[in-house]
Order: sequence, then structure tokens, then C-alpha cells
Amino acid sequence: MKNAVQFAVLTCARAGEICALKWKDVSIEDEYTAINKTQTYANKGHELTSVKSFNSHRDIYNLPEFTRLLEAIKATSKHTHPNDFILCHEDGRPFTVHYISLFFKRIVERHDMKIIRFHDLRHTGAILLKVNGVSLYDISRRLGHADYGFTANTYLNISLEEQKIALGGIHLLDR
Repeated sequence: MKNAVQFAVLTCARAGEICALKWKDVSIEDEYTAINKTQTYANKGHELTSVKSFNSHRDIYNLPEFTRLLEAIKATSKHTHPNDFILCHEDGRPFTVHYISLFFKRIVERHDMKIIRFHDLRHTGAILLKVNGVSLYDISRRLGHADYGFTANTYLNISLEEQKIALGGIHLLDR
């Protein structure tokens, strides 16, 4: 589950996009990940569907930390065929959005943190990119937003207290 938290911060992808990632979607050699589908829940169970919007379909650069994470997962997983899900249970079934959200909620409660949602890790990733000098335009593209004004107003226009909360979540990467 730690991997899902790291995926969220390092890719800034939505939970459904993270759960839908397969090995064929990443290129460790070329340092990119294709975000092109999402996991949704319908009457018949979980299924993969097209991403939220045209701009949500994107290729993102793999940060070195993310590349190391992918290599570590690949080295220890039995499920590394191109059509296998990257984040999956021992039997190869993909993690679901509900599963990672519930698990994350338990982590937050166990560590007596202020309540944040799994989705808020996406905000944390965006803030970390901004703090490290990445342009608003590039952050917006990584998030899959059509308008960088939306990114600025929704993800980066935060108070000092909200920054403390968001950046406090970074310690979860080390646990």
C-alpha cells in the first residue's frame, strides 16, 4: 500500500488512474508513464474506462524516485507481464480506488493525523513540484488539467496551514 501513496505523490495521478496502470503503460528506459485510462466502478464491478477528459490523457516524466519505485516493484512482483497491473494483490487483481482510499484513511487515523483524503496526495505532489521550481504550466499538464488557472486556484492557492498539512504527508513515503 505504501507504493500507492508514493505513486500518488510522485505522479500526481488520480486514484483511478493509479489503479489502472499496467506495465505496458510505463517505460523505465524512456522515463515516462502513459496515463490513458482510469478504473471505475459500474454495476458489473470494476472496469477500465477512458480517462476523465482529453487533457487527462497524458504522458508524464518519471521522476528518478518513481523510476526506482517501479524497478523495486518489478523486482519483487510475480506480475510483470505488460498486461499486468502494477499495483495489485498477490493474485494479480488490481488494487481498487475504494481499497487504497480506505487503507489510506486507516493510515491517517493510526498516525493521528489531520484527516486528509487519498486524493489530497495529488495536491501534495503538485505543491512539491511547485516548491522545487516546476512551472505552473508543467504542473497543470502533469495533473491532466486543461487550464493552468484551475490548477493554481485549486491545487496551489493554499494557506500556510494547508501547506503544513499537505507537506506533512510526505513523511508517509518513509514508512
